[in-house]
Formats: sequence, C-alpha cells, structure tokens
Amino acid sequence: MKYRSLAYLIIATIVLVPIQSFAEDLKGKVVFVGKHDELTPAIGIDVVINETGDSGKTKAGGLFRISLPQGLKARGSVTLSVSKPGWVIQYPLDGETPIPTNLDTVIHVRLVPNGSKELWSADRIEKFIRDTADKAKEQFRAEGKPQSPDFARHIKEWAVRYGLSPQETKKEIARWVAKTEQKHDLYQLGLAAYARKNFGEASNFFETSAEERLRRAHEASSTAQRFTNEAI
Repeated sequence: MKYRSLAYLIIATIVLVPIQSFAEDLKGKVVFVGKHDELTPAIGIDVVINETGDSGKTKAGGLFRISLPQGLKARGSVTLSVSKPGWVIQYPLDGETPIPTNLDTVIHVRLVPNGSKELWSADRIEKFIRDTADKAKEQFRAEGKPQSPDFARHIKEWAVRYGLSPQETKKEIARWVAKTEQKHDLYQLGLAAYARKNFGEASNFFETSAEERLRRAHEASSTAQRFTNEAI
C-alpha cells in the first residue's frame, strides 16, 4: 500500500507540473573563419541571446547550448551575440536567426575579424538597406509623418559595428546599387531606389513587387486546386 501511494504521488506530481515550465535548448556551433576560408572551432566563448540575456559557453568543437524559454520560442527568432574582442558575426546576418522548428538542429555561427572584407556581401548590404527602410516605416507609424532616413548616421553606426570605414561602406553600398539596377528583381530595385533616396520610385517598385507576389500566389493556388480536382 505504501509503494502504491508513493507511485500515485509521483504521477500526480508529473501531471501537475506545467508543460511550459520545461525550457528547451537552442543548440549551435561557433567557428572562426580564416583567411583562406578554413574553419576553426571557437572554444570558451560566451554566446548570448540578446532578447533574454541567457547565455552559454562554447565547448569542444565550438558547440553550445542555451536554455530557451517557451515564450521566446513562440517569438520565432532570436538575435545572438558573442563576447570575442576583435571578432564579429558574419553569419547569421547581424546574429539574427530563426528558431529551428526541430531544436535538435544546430545553428552555425561564423566569426570573422573586425573589418574583414568578408563582410562586404550582397546579402548583408541588402539587409542593411531593408532594415533602414523598416526603421523609417516604424518611425512613420509612431510619429504619423514621413521622414527621410538619416543614411549618414545609419551608415556610420553600421560601419563602426563591424570595424569598417564609413567612406568605404558608402562605396560598397553604391556598388551594390549599381549591380542591382542591372537585374530585374522588383523588390531589390525598390531597395536600390531607396538607397539612392528616390523614395517615390522605391514605393512604386515595392507596390508592383507585392502585386506580382500576390498574382503568383493566386496562380499557384489555382494550379494546385486544378490538380486536386483532376485527381478526384
């Protein structure tokens, strides 16, 4: 009887503990990227989830685990930072990464030296322009009036963050704009126009791009429905 009562107590304890109280772990691997793109595990480095301050130290192989509360998991993404003077995160861009649906998935974090030419990637420059545009939208919503973004300030902050010179940063952005304008991606053309401060043209490109995406989504849905009807 005593053992049966103990068993009931254990079962009741398990049932009464809220599922939300069990945090899962975010898993990742940090590596240093060398001059010839060779990868070296980064050991003994603190990796921090900026949204919560939770952290984990990299161990053998550069692997780390950080406790991830359920509330944060529902957010869908996190921003990671590392404490390694002279090094910055190359990927994921700006340390921002989706939270994997399967938390057994390992997030790969690449570190490069401050000021590395590896930071002049098209996707990073595109993200910078997109983020600048998004900040302007948020400011418009908050203040109720449109304002031209202070590109000079944003460029300086971005350059300092990655150990780059503002002058060189402007040149790389201009180079990205020139290359992008040779393409036919409407959304990227909108970003290029935005970087040139042609806001009216940028708005037209963004609207046309959104309409095109909706049209393609509608066509895909119609095609899927047709195949379904034919299969029935």
